[in-house]
Amino acid sequence: MFYRKPLWLVIICFFVIPTVYAQLAPAENAVLNYRLIPFHFPAASSNERFNVEIAKGKYDDLENFRKHIIKTYKNVSGVCSGLVPYFGMDYTWIVTKPGSRPQFHHFHTGAIAELDTADFRVRMLVGGKTYSNSYFFVDGTRQMYDMTGHAVWYLPDIPGVDSTCYEHLRDMKITPRGTLTFLMLDDAWEVDYDGHVLWKTPSGATTISGDPNEHVHHEFNRLGNGHYMVLGKQNVQWPLPAGTDSAKFAAANLHWDSSHSALLQTLIFGTLLEYDSLGHIVWSWNSKEYFMKNPLRPGLQRKMELIDAHSNSFFFNEADSNIYLGFRNISTVLRIHYPDGKVTGEYKNTLAGGGGLQNGALFCYQHSCRITAAGRLSMFNNNLCRIGAPPTIAIFDLPLSGNNNLKKAWEFDCPIPTDPSRPPLQFVAGGNVVELPDHSYFASIYGDYYASLFIVGQDKKITWMVSPEKRDRQTGQWLGFDFYRGSIVTDQAALKKFLHLSGKL
Repeated sequence: MFYRKPLWLVIICFFVIPTVYAQLAPAENAVLNYRLIPFHFPAASSNERFNVEIAKGKYDDLENFRKHIIKTYKNVSGVCSGLVPYFGMDYTWIVTKPGSRPQFHHFHTGAIAELDTADFRVRMLVGGKTYSNSYFFVDGTRQMYDMTGHAVWYLPDIPGVDSTCYEHLRDMKITPRGTLTFLMLDDAWEVDYDGHVLWKTPSGATTISGDPNEHVHHEFNRLGNGHYMVLGKQNVQWPLPAGTDSAKFAAANLHWDSSHSALLQTLIFGTLLEYDSLGHIVWSWNSKEYFMKNPLRPGLQRKMELIDAHSNSFFFNEADSNIYLGFRNISTVLRIHYPDGKVTGEYKNTLAGGGGLQNGALFCYQHSCRITAAGRLSMFNNNLCRIGAPPTIAIFDLPLSGNNNLKKAWEFDCPIPTDPSRPPLQFVAGGNVVELPDHSYFASIYGDYYASLFIVGQDKKITWMVSPEKRDRQTGQWLGFDFYRGSIVTDQAALKKFLHLSGKL
């Protein structure tokens, strides 16, 4: 069944700066991909006041309408927002003022399979008032949720996109502009509240990767200058040293190249791309150029397996023109100065003061490198070098000058369930951490049979936690939903833009 909830819990309204609107929204008989409804209606001036009434069902006479009213907003002008209780339902609304004759307007809230609570749910583990006016996204579900875990918005079908593609959604988040950006397979997208595509990575042009597309992945951000920055990949044929046993490394995608008289290994390197609003690449950085000149090079190192040097997260600190680029597979974070591309810091899995590290105690196979408000480096540490150990939120003081040694300033062991009947959980992919305005941390983690998003304070107390889950139709068991990362919406100004600027960008 699709999500239902008692009315007294779900009706909200907030107001934006009064604006004179000439267009009526929702449009007559529109099918909406949200329950959180932005209402726009004509007002001669910002001082003109109205009442907005909403009824569940479809009506064209006042008597029946009055019997089914679920909410009234009084003394509003031009625009307000309200949360209706159901997806897959008809609604009628009217706008009135003293002495006016009401006109009936109608809309319908749509539905997608991922809204069916018989197969998908977000289970509350720790409830509270923490950031209660915020919302969050979970990759792969197509939905924005309130902090109780109930969906209020979903990404509608995009023309020309196969329905099987949506399970590959990644990095869904609201921009300060009031749009939504995300990645899906080899493309980066920007859409408005109604799901209209505003921008998409171009195809068919000359690429940095040398392939038909840039293989964009993991992280996609809209910059303050209106441009877009996204991670990409490049496949490179790398000659291995003489004497390499081809049979031993056959599983590592090697082949003999007669022209080079060498075994070639396909390595994946990372690119970082900046696009302008027209889809032109105006700046790029390639990890190949750096790692070819700076050992240890990626490739076959300690194990008989392919280790690539594609990046999996970046953070552009536009205030000081430094980019922090994370490489999970080689447990490294680079600091790159923009726009000259010079690497000014390389932070590895090493102890402060130098030297090797036992058991990956600093960080190992990390995700989500970012800079905190205090100028520290934060990351989601998958902690893979320590078998059975939980992932951690790790915060480091950056070196002031002269070296690349990090100093651990704060760390939190992420909560994971213990089940003696199952092997130790391994968090080999996914996960992220974001500092919130009150300096607590929002984090998401995924492991076999387990998935969660939570908020933890500087005192290391969890104040909110949910688990996105999907039901196995064969066994009936609820399992952690397989997602890469989550995001939280705490910026109320950006949220209001997201709701009210659709069709006006």
